[in-house]
Amino acid sequence: MRLAASAREDSTTEGYARHWREFEGWCDEEGLDPLPATPQMIFAYVGALAEKGTIAASSLQPYLSAINSYHADCGFDKPALGHLVTAARRGMARGQARCDTRDTRVPMPAAAAARILRATLAALPSLAARKGSRGAADFLRRRYAFVLSFVFMGRQDTSTGLRSADHGIDEGNSGFIWLRISEKMRGGRRHMVGWVSETLDEEGVRAPAGFVYLGHSLRSGGSSAAEAIRVPRFRGNWLGGWSQNGRTRELHYMDPSVLPSPEAYELLGSEPGEPTS
Repeated sequence: MRLAASAREDSTTEGYARHWREFEGWCDEEGLDPLPATPQMIFAYVGALAEKGTIAASSLQPYLSAINSYHADCGFDKPALGHLVTAARRGMARGQARCDTRDTRVPMPAAAAARILRATLAALPSLAARKGSRGAADFLRRRYAFVLSFVFMGRQDTSTGLRSADHGIDEGNSGFIWLRISEKMRGGRRHMVGWVSETLDEEGVRAPAGFVYLGHSLRSGGSSAAEAIRVPRFRGNWLGGWSQNGRTRELHYMDPSVLPSPEAYELLGSEPGEPTS
């Protein structure tokens, strides 16, 4: 097992181990043996994951790949394949498509965004060697979009459609990052859902039971965190592209239950006690 695991990248090994432990925990609760599992067990497990409401159908593959990998390493047939599993995945996707997630999506905590940023910076020295140039570029692309969407309270299409000419670092001594707000683009939400799900999954970040983090969570998370630490309202509206006279941000992108946190000050740069305008 250890020899087989060493053939995988560290991040993959860690992710598989985490997903395998979750599967083992479910099997223990159900009185089942995880090795060897059957397609019928995987069908039931997918149903259990769907009921949790914290995992998107589009991010299910790593859970199944972990189970298949552990079985293959032990010389067993891969159980997370075939008609039953395909049917379970389709059912989960259709069920989520029918659900209205507006009441269940929640703001991304500043602590989660800061965690993603720190983990990304820590991964930089060995990133190209571990993932290759294309893999490293994809990794950085979605994580950069993740952090920028939170800090700038950006729309999903702004981050997914970002080009090199749309952002940069101020050439003066301020060191500020600047971002050009783009026109709305098609497909932004679909891409951002996948990027958010994959990034959070890599770092083991989960929404509370019954809730979900989506691309919208980054915009509302940054907005709510800014309000919590008393960033001037006009400045938040300007960053997020909201009207200074409208109430869209207040009604749909601010959660009054979000409290001040060190990570919010770290990411948004406001001083404690600065008055809200």
